[in-house]
Amino acid sequence: MSGNKAKRIAVRHALLVVSIAISATIAETVLRYIFPLDVQTVFDHRIPHPDFGWVLEPGASFLNKIAEDTVRVTYNSEGWRDAEHSVDIDRKAFRVLVLGDSFMEGYSVELEDSFHRQLERLGRKDGIDMEVINFGVGGYGTLQEYLVFEEVGKRYNPDLVLLGFFVENDVRNNSI
Repeated sequence: MSGNKAKRIAVRHALLVVSIAISATIAETVLRYIFPLDVQTVFDHRIPHPDFGWVLEPGASFLNKIAEDTVRVTYNSEGWRDAEHSVDIDRKAFRVLVLGDSFMEGYSVELEDSFHRQLERLGRKDGIDMEVINFGVGGYGTLQEYLVFEEVGKRYNPDLVLLGFFVENDVRNNSI
């Protein structure tokens, strides 16, 4: 193959790649205009915190409108996406703490469908007296999750701590 022919092929391939990139960018822009994403509702209920950066607004309740459905989101009196839990150290249940980001907070699913509630149900179905407490907050990195455990989670004297780790953004979220 001659040098000129190889150059022409390379230029054509480069033009094809650039054309695809430009087309994809235009399609993305048009689709976002036609079908805007409204995720602001979730972040309206974050409040500043001196150690964690932000926390969930205690007692907040709102509807999160997602593409598939509308989800009722509520935060308990301490600001966690969970039912109320007692720090009681005389409990008999096996206590599990769940730390993590938005996947653990679960603001895109009903509370009963969230990870921690499903885990608790599965444990009880297998005869384990289990209490699972959710400390997941959207956008948290592992440093914030560690601080939540140190400042709040330890008070609950857990038997097991689970960290929901998402490799796509959890390390990056530590830079915040």
